[in-house]
Amino acid sequence: MPIQPLTITKPKEEMSLPQEVIKNEKLRINGVFKYFSKETLDVVKKACDLIKDRKKAYLTPWQILNIIIEKNDLGIKIDKKSLEMINVAIEKNISESKNSKFKGVVFFSPETIKILLAAYFVSKQQMSNKVENSHLLSALSAYPEMQNLFQSLNFTPENIVGSYIPETLGKYSTDLMKEQEDSKDIVIERESELENVMRILVRKNKNHIILLGEEGVGKSIIGVGLARFLNKNNFPNFSGVRVITLDLGNLLSLTSNIISAEKITEEIGSMGKTILFFNNANLLTTDIQISRLVGFLQDLEKKGNVYFIIPATPVFYKEYLSANPYFSAYFETVKIEELSSDNTEQILKSEAVKMEKNYRLTIDYAVFKEITFLSKRYISGSLPQKAISLLEEVCASVSLKSRNKVGLDDVKNIVSQKTGIPLSSLTESESEKLKNLESLLGKYVIGQKEAIKKVSESLRRARAGLKDPKKPIGSFLFLGPTGVGKTELAKTLARLFFNDEKSFLRFDMSEYAESHTAQRLVGSPPGYVGYEEGGQLTNRVLERPYSLILFDEIEKAHPRVFDLFLQILDDGRLSDAQGRVVDFKNTLIIFTSNIASQEIYSHSDDLINPKFERKTFLENVIMPIVREYFRPELINRFDDIIMFNPLNSIELIEIAKLKIDGVKERLKDKKITLELSDKKLAELVNDSYNPALGARPLERAIRDKIENVIAEKIILGEIKEGEVLKW
Repeated sequence: MPIQPLTITKPKEEMSLPQEVIKNEKLRINGVFKYFSKETLDVVKKACDLIKDRKKAYLTPWQILNIIIEKNDLGIKIDKKSLEMINVAIEKNISESKNSKFKGVVFFSPETIKILLAAYFVSKQQMSNKVENSHLLSALSAYPEMQNLFQSLNFTPENIVGSYIPETLGKYSTDLMKEQEDSKDIVIERESELENVMRILVRKNKNHIILLGEEGVGKSIIGVGLARFLNKNNFPNFSGVRVITLDLGNLLSLTSNIISAEKITEEIGSMGKTILFFNNANLLTTDIQISRLVGFLQDLEKKGNVYFIIPATPVFYKEYLSANPYFSAYFETVKIEELSSDNTEQILKSEAVKMEKNYRLTIDYAVFKEITFLSKRYISGSLPQKAISLLEEVCASVSLKSRNKVGLDDVKNIVSQKTGIPLSSLTESESEKLKNLESLLGKYVIGQKEAIKKVSESLRRARAGLKDPKKPIGSFLFLGPTGVGKTELAKTLARLFFNDEKSFLRFDMSEYAESHTAQRLVGSPPGYVGYEEGGQLTNRVLERPYSLILFDEIEKAHPRVFDLFLQILDDGRLSDAQGRVVDFKNTLIIFTSNIASQEIYSHSDDLINPKFERKTFLENVIMPIVREYFRPELINRFDDIIMFNPLNSIELIEIAKLKIDGVKERLKDKKITLELSDKKLAELVNDSYNPALGARPLERAIRDKIENVIAEKIILGEIKEGEVLKW
């Protein structure tokens, strides 16, 4: 093979190669390296390492051949005798070659430069985007000093590249008809889906399939189930059919080898009737990649008797496939639902056999039910996959602790770590806390008995299993003047019900008043700045799926935000800009608003009167104002709309006591005691009392007149540890 001259320019960015290669200005070969695949770059790196180990200065083609033969991942069968012949020739030429002594820098010999450039040229002849090991081996076979060796082994440039093609298909595919014979995976209650698949396959038209289901529902296992189904049942039209998987994510991404795809179509075309089950189609996220997929499928149809099955999430299908004429014309959808808890437990038992062997431990039988329950309740995703992932994570954790048995406590520990839910909330009975929730909340939130009662009732319904399992735990609209306890109740609920103040997620909706700022909640769309960062709301719920979310002053949000609220309240889930489905069913959602505050404030005395018709007042006075701001479909999705009462002076004194108790707790660390008289408390309240602003002025008064004064005395040394500060 003649070596073609190439002009190589130095790249703008240095490739990830050894420093000695990058510094080799004489060669200026770096411009070619950006076309080398990761595997082929690895061969060059290891050859450089081999040279350094042997204390040589120049890399020759023999070291490169040595590394390629060691890797032997080209699909070329080399018998023992031929392998010995190759190794002897390599060792002889490396040992006898005249090579300068290594002085800290490895240089490429002129022959090596030619080989690398020739490999690049071969890849271009083969219409490949990357230089693969097969191209490098083909270039080596044309090297004069190696020609005799290669000819004696019947290795020519043509049959070396040819032998690479079947290996490429093997790299991206699996024969499911063979795999299902050895597989012990359980395919449970998918008979109806498999029958739907078969009904579509036997058609003459529109006989390709899209399996539609969320991540983790078990779409991929349908391929194994189909192979098993065909093997057990006699279908004359499908006698001798092969069920093959192909990894689209690797095969058809923009960096993949185009010629490999073309050669694969030829090989599949010669197989006879074939059902192709595609994996990782969701990794194709550009119009160019989808177009390449369509072209690839059309080429396959021309060259063989093939049927296509593509698993897809609803988001991926809607965004990339449904509007494409090819998919709408030739594909039918089959919906794959999430498995039931009982069936998930059965799958876990099957998976446990493999995990016990891999991690060398035993799994308590009760773990399967617990993992299914906890993963369904607290972990995002779908059954059975999220339960399988949780089981493996637990097994890995136990094995790292050098223990040999997985029990219930191990499961609860991992769930606590993953979700942020304290372990106690999973192990202690919640019934006592829920029964006394009103009194617990009433200790911290003053003057809002009705709000506390309604929220507590909703939480008890949720824990009793009476709420819709697909919707959030509860959703409330809190109405009332500023400073009356709307945010305080939300914070207290997060602390008491979720056992962790970190589970309190607050969003000031005035920050999402514009269209472009509203998009931040779910993240920038593909191609825009910040796409990789995800959404401000969706990211936090992914991190804390068990949480209380406060949307403060929602009347200030952009109208687009309300569309997101509808999805959350209706479906209990929301898709971010990256296509990830975020689960909100373990969240408690509270919206606050100051609209109608004047009307509520003007009826302060009425609202604390037990005989006052609050419901009538809400419907006739407050709701008309609410409807001016919010669409009916959003209003109807709130579990309840709760009015907060304006605070009177007696209630403000109780709030002042709570705030002072907080100051006392903080002073305990400094061993300083604070004593505040009732007179001083009353003075604080009277000086700051403003019914329209609630407790806000009181909080400022305590900060200015108490906390700042104490801080100054501590700094000046006027009060020391062990002393009592009386006011």
